[in-house]
Amino acid sequence: FIELCLTAANCQVYFHNLAFDGSFIIDWLLRNGWTWAENDQQQGWNFFTTLIGDNNAFYNIQICFNKYRRVKIYDSLKIAPLSVRDLAGAYNLPMSKGDIDYTEYRAPGHILTYEETDYLRRDVVIVAEVMKKFLDEGLDHMTIGSNAMHDFLTLYGGMKKFRKLYPELKIEDDIFIRKAYRGGWTYCNSRIAGQDIGEGVVYDVNSLYPYVMYECELPYGHPHWFSGEPSGEWPLWVAA
Repeated sequence: FIELCLTAANCQVYFHNLAFDGSFIIDWLLRNGWTWAENDQQQGWNFFTTLIGDNNAFYNIQICFNKYRRVKIYDSLKIAPLSVRDLAGAYNLPMSKGDIDYTEYRAPGHILTYEETDYLRRDVVIVAEVMKKFLDEGLDHMTIGSNAMHDFLTLYGGMKKFRKLYPELKIEDDIFIRKAYRGGWTYCNSRIAGQDIGEGVVYDVNSLYPYVMYECELPYGHPHWFSGEPSGEWPLWVAA
């Protein structure tokens, strides 16, 4: 695969669930004399960079053979977040993923059967066809979220117009507000721990985020610091 990347540089490669395949790629690179670099401005031969989130989410691996020959590897699952089987149906492709017996013993040196080769071909072509649709439509950003944001900015009138309503916050404002992004806290009340309290209630809500975005008042503009009780003039607030 690395030899193929060398002959194909400079190009973009996609793996569907890069966290899985990327771990093997990085393992091979480190075992074969490659070095990790913090950014792609490093000079020299045979180094690589990575963009990996705190939750082990792989976004990008860049393999740098030298200053001019580089391959960027992305996660197609971040762009089209469906299984390969579901992608074929969602995008009306003229093929399905098919099935294969994963439990069958295959000895070292096993020669692939036609059925196995066809299964692997479908596994690759389905994702390739979907990615081609995305790229043909100009959706070439790293995640489905960044593609959506780019599309929205294009429809809205550009970043300059967007920043009038949603300005970039001061660092101290951002640090304070960001603490409220973490979501709710779930725990078991010690008064009822281990007790049978009867039937519960399950809420399965469809499209709650779009509903709230459409129906509810949401913050925009610059925040204002205050102390004391919230007022009707500023109904949206974050408390310390």
